[in-house]
Amino acid sequence: MNEVVNQAYLALEESGKVYQFGNILLHPVNNDELDLVPLKRESLHVLLSEHAKFVRRVEEDNWKLVRPDIRLLDAMLQYPDRPMIRKIELRCDFPIILPDGKIAEPGYIRYYKVIVKASDISLDIPKNPTLDDARRAVDELSAVVADFPFVNEAHRSVFLPRY
Repeated sequence: MNEVVNQAYLALEESGKVYQFGNILLHPVNNDELDLVPLKRESLHVLLSEHAKFVRRVEEDNWKLVRPDIRLLDAMLQYPDRPMIRKIELRCDFPIILPDGKIAEPGYIRYYKVIVKASDISLDIPKNPTLDDARRAVDELSAVVADFPFVNEAHRSVFLPRY
């Protein structure tokens, strides 16, 4: 059964429609690749039927196409280790800045195990910002934490270093 479970997981991974958050399998709903809900047995059955073929031997050299067995579905939903399924450690509903300084596009970022589902927030960032653009950005960011009780300017500078 383990080999069948692994092959089924590979089919799901190739479909690109299943993620894992902790021990929970998730899949998209409403034609929104980033709107994820826990995967239930019925949905798993549909996904496997779409992305894998299951056969049963009826005679020595004769095979018949069958639907995924309920024991397989239950094993897949209860199996704790799914190394081939895309992992999610974080879901963001806002734009994030990646370590290389780029703003992440909405979608799944495998390297960081992050789903970015940006809301209607739009960032107006010039391609070639001037020093005045940078100063305005510093002022806008400083306004966000204007009432935060930093202990002193050194602590404030950790949030936003001055130019």
